[in-house]
Amino acid sequence: MLVAGLPCEDRDDYQDDLTFWDSMRGYDCVDAADTVSVRVYGSSRSVDQILPSWADALVDGRGARRGVNWFVVGPRDLISQVDPPREDPEVRSSSTSAPAPTAQQEFLTNCSQYTFDEAVRAIRGERVTETDGAYYDRAFSGVGEAVRASLDQRDLALLRAEDDEARWPSMLSERGPAWKQVCRTAMSRHDDLLRSGAED
Repeated sequence: MLVAGLPCEDRDDYQDDLTFWDSMRGYDCVDAADTVSVRVYGSSRSVDQILPSWADALVDGRGARRGVNWFVVGPRDLISQVDPPREDPEVRSSSTSAPAPTAQQEFLTNCSQYTFDEAVRAIRGERVTETDGAYYDRAFSGVGEAVRASLDQRDLALLRAEDDEARWPSMLSERGPAWKQVCRTAMSRHDDLLRSGAED
C-alpha cells in the first residue's frame, strides 16, 4: 500500500477531486504544518497537470514524491516513508511546464469547480447574482439544480456543524462522481466541445 507506513491520527478521506476533471482518491493526514496529502488519479495525464498547483505547499522542509498516477506532499522526513507500488513506481517530476488540458478537460474542471462553489453557497444559504446565474445556466445547464437537489437538510446541517471549512471538500467528495456525470451531460450540449476530441 502506498502510504501504509505513514502515521495518521486525524484523516480526511477524499472520494474525488471536486475542482478537477479527473477521478481521484486520496486523503489528508491532518497535523498542522506536518499535514501529509496523498492523491491518486485515474488518468496518467493528471499528475503532470495538477502537481504544479501545489507549489506553494513545497516550502519549509516540505516536498513531493510522485508516480505516474499518484503524488504525496508533506514533510520530507515523513514522505520518505512512502513505499511506491510496484505497478506505478516513483518517477522524477518533469522540469517542463504542465501540459495544457484539452478543451473537454478544461470544461469539466471549470464545471467541477462550479459544483463545489454551488455546494458551498448552499451550505452558507447564499445564491449567485441573477447575471452570474444566467451565465452558469448557459455554460453548465442543469448542474446547479442537480447539486442543490443532492444536498438535503440533514446533509447541510452536518456540513454547517463542521467549523473548519477546509474539511468541506472531503465531506462533499463522495458526490464528485455523480456531479461530474451531470457536468458531462451539460458538456454534451456544447457541440464545439464534442467536436474537439476525446476527454482524455
